[in-house]
Amino acid sequence: MKKYLPLVFRLLVIAGSIWGSIALVAGFLQAPYPSNLAVVESYLASAFFTLLLFLTRRWWLDVLAGKGILAASLAGIFCALVVETVSWGTQMMAGATANVTSTNYLLNLLITMPWYIGLVVIYARVQERRRFPVPLLLVLGGLYKSLLIGILNATTASILMSDQVSLVNSWWWIIRIGFWQYIPIYSSIMLVPVWILETRPAVPSPKNFKPAWLDAIRPAFWLFPYALYWLVYSILPALFSTPITGG
Repeated sequence: MKKYLPLVFRLLVIAGSIWGSIALVAGFLQAPYPSNLAVVESYLASAFFTLLLFLTRRWWLDVLAGKGILAASLAGIFCALVVETVSWGTQMMAGATANVTSTNYLLNLLITMPWYIGLVVIYARVQERRRFPVPLLLVLGGLYKSLLIGILNATTASILMSDQVSLVNSWWWIIRIGFWQYIPIYSSIMLVPVWILETRPAVPSPKNFKPAWLDAIRPAFWLFPYALYWLVYSILPALFSTPITGG
């Protein structure tokens, strides 16, 4: 039975991704707003970008093969830049300015890219010494994105707008649908660094090596300093816009 677990897990990831795609399209058909169309376009573009990288890797991978963790990290950050740019661009073209962090592209990157940079750097370091199977890598991408959205968006919205946003419903949607939709979105960020690192042997593990499950979730810990960074960004405009009176 144990030998069939990788196949079962692979089929689960495929089925979950299909389910997420169906739910995404069904949601748009029920509410065909430009902002929802932008989400569908961003989702498809991210998935196509990963497929394009996979089909062309015989050419670009030769250039980066054996370059190690720096090349893997920079490639992952580049993929994140593409994913974030596509998401921002589709929402802006749809006029859904409320769905972007900032309508200024450079400011948007200043706010969002630190999350990707920290995530990819930690992730690449983990992958340099411990190689996880591809289905698990895709699931981890969905997990990292789910934690980001769940903690920074759903939880914050629930606190600020308690009468309008249900924390339980938001997290239930993420677990039931959102998680599976995030897998294709983060797929290039998860896979490209691994493709590069696989061109050289893994670094031997020290005797006091941490458990595999801890290494798997280690990149998610970057969410805590990033949340502080995001909180500072959210608070500073309010502080500077508030008149100071005294006396």
